[in-house]
Amino acid sequence: MNTDIKDSITTREKEILSLLAIGLSSKEISDLSKLNKHII
Repeated sequence: MNTDIKDSITTREKEILSLLAIGLSSKEISDLSKLNKHII
């Protein structure tokens, strides 16, 4: 069984990956997403 990675991650994880892909830092993402920067 071949599971595509995009089908196995959450919408929230996809959002975080998109922000990383455009060059935001962990701190910037944590500020935007209200997550602890150590989680990102």
